Amino acid sequence: MKARIFFATLVILASLISCAQMNPHPMEMTSAVRNAKTSADHEALAKHYEMQFMKCS
Repeated sequence: MKARIFFATLVILASLISCAQMNPHPMEMTSAVRNAKTSADHEALAKHYEMQFMKCS
């Protein structure tokens, strides 16, 4: 009986952990996109997104 409760609790905790929101963007991307003024700003954003794509592929 105790083993069933333990494993049920383990499954519930594992599912909660797997559904936890992970922040893939360490910086505030919305403000970075809005505040990009120069070509260098846009290049930095493009590089950031390319690096994220490479990590996911």
